[in-house]
Amino acid sequence: MRLVLQRAAWASVSVAGRRVAEAQGRCLVILAGLGPEDDERDIAWCADKALNVKLWPDEEGRDWRKSASDLGVAVLAVSQFTLFARLNGRRPDFSKAMPPDAARSLFADFVHALRAAHARVLPGEFGEHMAVELHNDGPVTIVLDSRENGVTLPPPPKARRVHTAHSADDTHAARGSAVTAPIAADVVRVSIAEAPAGWAGPLMLTIACPPPRPVDRKSDLRAGPASWDL
Repeated sequence: MRLVLQRAAWASVSVAGRRVAEAQGRCLVILAGLGPEDDERDIAWCADKALNVKLWPDEEGRDWRKSASDLGVAVLAVSQFTLFARLNGRRPDFSKAMPPDAARSLFADFVHALRAAHARVLPGEFGEHMAVELHNDGPVTIVLDSRENGVTLPPPPKARRVHTAHSADDTHAARGSAVTAPIAADVVRVSIAEAPAGWAGPLMLTIACPPPRPVDRKSDLRAGPASWDL
């Protein structure tokens, strides 16, 4: 999730000539864009940072000492998918922005998170053509990205133990994995049928094996399957 925070002396948001949000006096204007992988973690991180970043001076005139939460100023929240624009030649490409239906729901969650922690939150209207007017005080403009500045992705999945089969007809299924190993083949192919979170499955691994050897089928099957740590 990307935010543009602007410290303003006043601000307003209008839709088709109708004023939908207005703050007289100092306020915080938030332009918020959502990416395709954003979730509730990004919402919580951004809401907390937006309300608590110290953009104003204190009573003694020392800069960067007070936040919107400290001062109780009005907060205007405006959705802006164009924050995820990329240039395709000279034209902006918005394919990296979250699709509108999903973004509408998450932006509503963002406004709810702001309101849960702050009394004066004034949202724009999602998906509408809005006219945003403000007097930027300073100017002071801060850009935040939840994935670059704070929220981390899940850790990579741990290694899993899988079991081989003794012949093309014997397949041992472990939870979340299925393995087939022809006894006369030079490789074992391991197919992960249920990939861990964060993986794009199915996953095919190829593991080199020793050349085939003569076996006593009954005694080998009694001995149980071999296994590797992948």
